[in-house]
Amino acid sequence: MTYDVDCIVEIAPRAAYHVLEEELRALGLINDIASGVLCRGTYQGMTVDVMPTEPEILGFSNPWYPAGFAHATIYRLPNGLEIRILSVVYFVATKLVALRDRGWADLR
Repeated sequence: MTYDVDCIVEIAPRAAYHVLEEELRALGLINDIASGVLCRGTYQGMTVDVMPTEPEILGFSNPWYPAGFAHATIYRLPNGLEIRILSVVYFVATKLVALRDRGWADLR
């Protein structure tokens, strides 16, 4: 079971990311300021992290995001919407970096 949704977006420059944030807010995403995480919001009770591939956008990133995004599999949802899903290799690599960045102790 997952407790959040991680979205990786290939977007630049920083101004374009802010436009994306505005569009997501218009669709109902609420910035989760209390969490202290710059890229975090909530949508219908679900935590959503919208993370750019480029570290210059927010001042941090995961080194596996660009390659993971480039090699992601396109999956068509029942409603016709297409999403990209990281392969297991890139998914695990991104999670290991996140675990390392949290000091190897926070297994969320």
